[in-house]
Amino acid sequence: MTLLRWVLLVAGIIALTLFVLANPVPLPVHLWPGGWVFEAPGWQVLLATALVGFLLGAAVVWLAHVPQMRRLSRLERSAALLKGELDQAKGVTAPAPPSPRRASPGTAVAVR
Repeated sequence: MTLLRWVLLVAGIIALTLFVLANPVPLPVHLWPGGWVFEAPGWQVLLATALVGFLLGAAVVWLAHVPQMRRLSRLERSAALLKGELDQAKGVTAPAPPSPRRASPGTAVAVR
């Protein structure tokens, strides 16, 4: 598995290097609103756009899971409360440590 990880990492670095070398041409970037204009190499523009898209997608996925996480938290609290009530109804308390005076099963006890 480690070998596969290294192979994929090296392949990704090579692909990124080739991408950077193939796109050195400066591109004008127009930011709206405000009319700001600046030039940046093509590879920076494309990678920045991909990064912004990835981060926006990750935020959407994360925000979509917030309701499930809240529900899970409520259910865990409810389960802990119900378990406490059940233990109380059964009369179960924390397990007591074994008494040193009792003989363990399978051993003979001298009777006087």
